Amino acid sequence: MTSEIVVSSGAFNHCSSICQHGTGYFLAYYSGSNECSDDQSVYLTYIKDHNRLDTIKIGDGTGNPVLWESEHNTVIMLYSKFEDSGPITRLSDRWKYCSLWVQTFSFANEKIYWTSIPYKISNGNDNLLGRCKPIKSSKDGLTYLPLYNELSRHNVIYAGKFYDYSMKCSFGYDMIQPTIWEQFGGMHSLSRNFTGDGRQQPSYVTSRYSHTDQNGIWTTPIPTTINNNNSSLQVFSHKTDYYIIYNNTVSNTRRLLTLGKLNDDLTVDTKAVISGSYGAYPSYCTMGDKICISYTNEHRQITVTTIDDI
Repeated sequence: MTSEIVVSSGAFNHCSSICQHGTGYFLAYYSGSNECSDDQSVYLTYIKDHNRLDTIKIGDGTGNPVLWESEHNTVIMLYSKFEDSGPITRLSDRWKYCSLWVQTFSFANEKIYWTSIPYKISNGNDNLLGRCKPIKSSKDGLTYLPLYNELSRHNVIYAGKFYDYSMKCSFGYDMIQPTIWEQFGGMHSLSRNFTGDGRQQPSYVTSRYSHTDQNGIWTTPIPTTINNNNSSLQVFSHKTDYYIIYNNTVSNTRRLLTLGKLNDDLTVDTKAVISGSYGAYPSYCTMGDKICISYTNEHRQITVTTIDDI
């Protein structure tokens, strides 16, 4: 059984992130008149029983929010801010020169509360953005943030606790927006491939996989059989299994947004097609047996689909 809610705050809404908090969930996304416009801002809303109870605006020039739960009954949000510290020849170039910030929020008495000041963790000339959720390592207790360099198109991992994060490593090329998970005593990643030359070889229309070796070093990424033509994807654990949300198509149109069970050999058993038409930039949270999946729909609004049982 599934249910849906559609959310927007302007003409263009994109890049959502979702996180359980209390008996509902926070949903963050950016919205504006156009992507990378001066009025683009991250919006944070709290939803319970399919009702938006409160929404706040983070500030103009912000984007790419990522939400996760802290250990202090708050939700942490990572977001970017346009710094325009390099050459801007088209609006999308603004993504290449963003600072990154973390800040905490809570919800009580039908209101969203700012529970910290913003903390900067990277500068505009670091060229970093966030997209996928972090994980907390069972080995060292650190939170690992999967980031990526928008300018040179490679993955970057930050590690730390609460507000204090620093660069751990980087890996890959022509690949961005890594999703990471912990399994078999190490870390694993699948990444969005990234190429602008129209190549259709498997290495450019399927996701690339990497993992850490016995020394904690990320291996050279290799192509998989998981369709992923220049599209964001997410892997997460639920109960005893691992699941993946991805665009199951070799087309460069982001359609067939699919939820599947990710097997140990990196094959996928399809569980549900979330959107047969356009569906992009998925995020997730789990609430008991339920899985909530947010994504950008074909009208550039944010859809949240709740799956009661898989």
